[in-house]
Amino acid sequence: MEIFFTDPGALDAAGVTDAQRALERHGLHAGTPFILSDDGSYDIHLNRFLWSLPTLGVRSTNSWRAYALDLLTWGRFLHEHRGKTVWQADRDDVTAFHRARRISPDPTQVISAST
Repeated sequence: MEIFFTDPGALDAAGVTDAQRALERHGLHAGTPFILSDDGSYDIHLNRFLWSLPTLGVRSTNSWRAYALDLLTWGRFLHEHRGKTVWQADRDDVTAFHRARRISPDPTQVISAST
């Protein structure tokens, strides 16, 4: 999985006609993050959440990036350690993620409670 960011300038340079208006018509803003799977697939439901952040009161592009990074971290954990997708996760996966991220013996992997 990898994060990308909507860039109207890059779309214009690629020859997409009136990219900014096209993005706005679909409710997207410059800097909106989206996630692609390793095989290049686009999960519409996962990315719809990221698109909706401005309507949920999350206005800062820095916060959009933070949400996308958290989703990416969760998705990678599930794939690499549990053999699952975000849509297959259950309570046991949340517990395993918490254990790995909050009380890991590797201090570089531990995150704060606020995260």
